[in-house]
Amino acid sequence: MNLNENKPTTSRAKTTMSAIQKVGQGKASLNDGVAIPEYGPSDLLLKPLYSGICTTDLHVLYHGMGRKEFPLTMGHEFSAVVVGIGSEVNSYIGTERKIKVGDRVTVEPLFPCGKCDSCLRGRTNLCSSMSHLGIFDEGAYADYVRVPSYRTHLLPDSVSDLAGAFIEPLSCAINFIDRSELKPGNSVVILGGGSIGQMAVQVALASGAGQVILSEPVAKKRELALKLGAHAVIDPINENLVERVKELTDTKGVDIVIECVGVPATVSQMLNLVKRGGRCVLAGAPVKPVEIDFLPLWYGEVELVAAHATAWQFPRAMKLIENGDINVEAALESVVPFSEGVKALEKAYNSNEIGKLVIQHNG
Repeated sequence: MNLNENKPTTSRAKTTMSAIQKVGQGKASLNDGVAIPEYGPSDLLLKPLYSGICTTDLHVLYHGMGRKEFPLTMGHEFSAVVVGIGSEVNSYIGTERKIKVGDRVTVEPLFPCGKCDSCLRGRTNLCSSMSHLGIFDEGAYADYVRVPSYRTHLLPDSVSDLAGAFIEPLSCAINFIDRSELKPGNSVVILGGGSIGQMAVQVALASGAGQVILSEPVAKKRELALKLGAHAVIDPINENLVERVKELTDTKGVDIVIECVGVPATVSQMLNLVKRGGRCVLAGAPVKPVEIDFLPLWYGEVELVAAHATAWQFPRAMKLIENGDINVEAALESVVPFSEGVKALEKAYNSNEIGKLVIQHNG
């Protein structure tokens, strides 16, 4: 089938675009002359508005995660406007609202097959044949991106274009809390105060956590967590993290530990912070093998689970933003123009001090 038969419902004379692409290991480039994606009958063509830079993007660029063939257009956290609609597209999934050109949207960037065992059990984020924008499929750091219509969500009027780019990481933070099985009154340690760690602090509080403790070496990120409602913060470089957690929990340890960094030191430390019968959530993506002493896990019947991407959390994330329960822009460091996107990726990789960087696309 000729995909070009599904012409956009607005005129589009251009055939090429600009895109920020991975062109080699640790190498990204802003390339012009990239073909505008063709889209099929069940797809949408979107024009991104804002795109976040997240740790996964850095893993793709610098640590070899994802597709091995280059160039690869990067990016998966974004807001966008609909500019082209496939011939078989009708409504947003789960609603009767027709999809229209000009709609502001956000996108679940993981594309499940819908047929494997995980998909049939409703755990689409564990799909054995998944694709994913910016990791395996061409992503959102571009003038245009093709997406399946069923992974697209209409942004509420009260959610800004900029906030729309935070819905994917907020949904991940909700998944962290879902996987923790947090109950009202539970105590929680969150390891890592980056953007997603700050969102996890807020989601834990909104879910009824009785005590939220953030461990983070950067002072301004600890200060931010306190402003967002964390009960205590710990500097793991200059304080003994295990001893401080025991002091704050009457020597018991916490009910839940959520690891948002993915480095060996914090992953292996989880079991020393959780109480017997507690639960540890591996939310950060480890890029190196990790050695773990499993004796405390066995002896204390500690549950160790992982949290990968998102599964049905996007509507909840949008509602939390709409209701003002979550300040998604709290950890925002700066918005950079699309022309500076490659430099922003390098900056994010080379500095743990900075907060969230967001790319503003060309108008």
